[in-house]
Amino acid sequence: MPGRLGFASATTALVALLAVLLALTVRAVPHTAFYDRNLPWIVARGTALVALILLAVLVAAGILISHPLNRTIWRKAKQLLVWHRYLAAFVVALVAVHVVAIVLDQYAHVSLFGALMPGDAGYRALPVALGTLSLYAMLLTALTAGYAQKLPPKVWLYVHRCAFLVFVLAWTHGLLAGSDSATLRPLYVGLAALLLAAAATRYWLEIPRTRRVAPDGGKGT
Repeated sequence: MPGRLGFASATTALVALLAVLLALTVRAVPHTAFYDRNLPWIVARGTALVALILLAVLVAAGILISHPLNRTIWRKAKQLLVWHRYLAAFVVALVAVHVVAIVLDQYAHVSLFGALMPGDAGYRALPVALGTLSLYAMLLTALTAGYAQKLPPKVWLYVHRCAFLVFVLAWTHGLLAGSDSATLRPLYVGLAALLLAAAATRYWLEIPRTRRVAPDGGKGT
């Protein structure tokens, strides 16, 4: 897993594990014409939803690690960082399976090139393009996550904060590309509310600490 195997190795191991679990599930579930015809879509949609939920928890954990209350009261940075790394590997693995499944779905009309090149998909080109951009932003954030000591601190921080952008792009992609988004709207709203609440409290509580003293000795606003 991350930290022991390394991020790339852990992600590869998780992809292999997911493939085995999916193969066992496919064999165990009774087959019907609808099931056989829509299996790639079922896998693609299922992995996408789980990935989005875990991505929300991943970003929320990242916000909590640097939360003012965590620095002064909770002091759970080490525990949160472990889960942060595990969740990152799970999200990347799930997204990899999602991309493969949607490419294999003959009804989605999303080729491998369409999945990797924004705007080239045959199905809902703009929403799929947002998903592709989210994928690249996620890979950038994940691959640079382990270089905090090698990159300039500000550069690393700005790149790592792309994780919030990853969620926004993935959230919008899922909402616009999914044919069942109306049914799942409460889930999308709940995930967005979770992250907005975490971010709002984190930066709101940070304001008093960053206030500067005015030249006349009073507190700045």
